[in-house]
Amino acid sequence: MLQAPYLNLTKADIVKLGTGLGVDYSLTWTCYRGEALACGKCGSCTERLEAFREVGVEDPVEYG
Repeated sequence: MLQAPYLNLTKADIVKLGTGLGVDYSLTWTCYRGEALACGKCGSCTERLEAFREVGVEDPVEYG
């Protein structure tokens, strides 16, 4: 059986849920570029930043 528990959640919903569960988001990575620092400009970074902004939580990842 295939399970996809986050399928119907927005990225902001996931940030909110993870924050409530104590996820250390500084250990997560979404940037497509694979550089030393996240770019903050690719599609994945912009969606991530918007999700954190929407929830009102600062994204702990360092951006270049």
